[in-house]
Parts: sequence; C-alpha cells; structure tokens
Amino acid sequence: MCKWDKIFSNLALLVNVFIIRTVDILSASLCLLISLPLWIIFPILIKIDSKGPTLYRQIRVGKNRRQSLSNVDFQFFGIKERRKNSGFGKPIYIYKFRTMKLDAEKLSGPNWAQKRDSRITRIGIFMRKSRLDEIPQLWNVLKGDMSFVGPRPERPFFVAELTKDIEAYSYHLLS
Repeated sequence: MCKWDKIFSNLALLVNVFIIRTVDILSASLCLLISLPLWIIFPILIKIDSKGPTLYRQIRVGKNRRQSLSNVDFQFFGIKERRKNSGFGKPIYIYKFRTMKLDAEKLSGPNWAQKRDSRITRIGIFMRKSRLDEIPQLWNVLKGDMSFVGPRPERPFFVAELTKDIEAYSYHLLS
C-alpha cells in the first residue's frame, strides 16, 4: 500500500465515523424532542401500574472502540494509541422505561423475557410491543454509547453465553 492509499484509507474511515456520529446526534436530538410528551405520560402510567422507579438502568456490553478504530493508523496522524486491552467491549449503562415488576430477576437471575412473562407489568406489555420502552436509549445515543445502526448492546451474562454457543459472536462487538 502506497503512502497516498494509506492517507485516503485513514481519512475515509475517520470521515465515515464522523458522519455516523453526526447523524446519530441529530437524529437522537430530534427524536428526544418529538418524544417529550411521552417523558411525562409514561412515568405517570408506570407509577400507577406498579411501585418502583420509572426508569431502569442496566449494564450492557457496548462496542469496543479500541478495536473498531484499529484499522486507523493513529501514529500516521501523530496520535499515540496507548490502550492495548480489548476485552469484549466497553461496559455501558443503558436506560429504559421500566416494564417489569421491581426486582424481577432477584430469584431467577438473568433470563430472556418470554412471550407471556408474568414479570412484565400491564403498561409494560404495551410499551414492549411498541418498543416505546426504549425511548430513554436516545440518551445513550447522544452520549455515544450506542448508535442507531449497529449491533444491539447485550448484557454481559448473555454475551458470555452467546460467545460460547455462537462461533465468532464476539466479532460483532468490534464495530
């Protein structure tokens, strides 16, 4: 690869990352503005339906930015990449409107939600079907923890399980 190919390859990758991030910020901002009335309505409905907080915070495995930008030759741009450990991905907290009863997994531990799961509240059934419980994740997109396009951040317990069961599963965390 000649010097100019390396320059254009690195610049193209950086421009692509910049464009995706810009679209994420603009889209998340617009969606947050449009969804403002739901930020008032849903907490009230959740409080009426069940006890506990209206927002739910859960740790997930995000993308591993060190790996995703590993194709860029940072030293070429005079930037020293000091981080060497990759792991599965950067741990992040995602936010959702709470759709399950309080401490739903206290006895059972982590498990996938079922079709007629008794842990899901009445308002939670509607919110999950319509995916409106995920509106607070727009904040995660604004923070840069997630993107509108890309792999779904999953819980560390399930990442470990899926990595054992699905060959090359961990590679989707690199993007």
